[in-house]
Amino acid sequence: MGILYLQRLFRRGRRFLKIAVEEDVTIALAHWPARGSAVLCLHGLTANHKCWVALARLLQKAGYDVYAPDLRGRGQSSRPKRAYGSEVHVADCVRIMSAMGHERFHVVAHSFGCSIALELAARYPQRVRSLVLMDGGGVLNIRQKFRVLRMLGPSFDRLLKTYPNADAYLQQIRTSPMIDAWSGQIEEHFRYELEECPGGVRCNIPPGVIETEMAAMGGSVLPARIFRRALYAPARFWKTLRRNNRPPYTKVPQPVLVLVAGKANLIPGDQLLPENAVRRMRSELPDCRSLYFPELNHYGILIAEDNRRDEAILKFLHDRA
Repeated sequence: MGILYLQRLFRRGRRFLKIAVEEDVTIALAHWPARGSAVLCLHGLTANHKCWVALARLLQKAGYDVYAPDLRGRGQSSRPKRAYGSEVHVADCVRIMSAMGHERFHVVAHSFGCSIALELAARYPQRVRSLVLMDGGGVLNIRQKFRVLRMLGPSFDRLLKTYPNADAYLQQIRTSPMIDAWSGQIEEHFRYELEECPGGVRCNIPPGVIETEMAAMGGSVLPARIFRRALYAPARFWKTLRRNNRPPYTKVPQPVLVLVAGKANLIPGDQLLPENAVRRMRSELPDCRSLYFPELNHYGILIAEDNRRDEAILKFLHDRA
């Protein structure tokens, strides 16, 4: 296990690495090198490391040594047919940490990455300095989960389609109501996930990857599958739901900053961190504070330009260096 290869001077002070985490699995990793404390950035369910470019440059400028992997199944990382879920991603993160030579990391995460970050902090408290959770990691009730599933529908749809060319693919994403403002960084993020295929181009994330991730959380890319699982395997279905409704909050000793996106995405009430979820995080996490951003939605809290968000993250990390 270890670094397979390293491309230096990848772009604007960034390096690109590939790390063997298992015999047949490698993780692609972007690195913005600096001499200060290490930061590990974990992206969302159907994203890749390029969603972190703007924030990583900001952190690098402030002196932090920043690492952002493509989670397995995404970007340029390996895409095995099986072996997904938070436990597997946590194991990948620990191997990345060891390969990079830092004892401890601040972990900054968005959406699905927040669940991985919480598990990582709970299982390996000696490796994690602090957590910044961006609109993720909360517990939702059934109604809220189905609203979020509807919101995620367009992201899932793009995994199932072939597009005649990259421009057609980008145009569909550009017109999504969830993307408030288009930018070069957003375009770079979505171009990075494209691959050629018969008939044009497609997203390089296999649909089965996301279905496996969703099943581990008690969900599915297709809502009808959720009902079938509840009907035909009720014991397993409810066991999975109960497990995911009990995140390891009380086992996370590190300071936690939760950034909450208050703006609805597609329909009212489809926020990933509604008030009840934030209250539970604040009450069960031993050292937790939250900041509310009413003008930003789930994607905007990561990719929009926002000085208040940036200053809050920098101050939080600086105070826990």
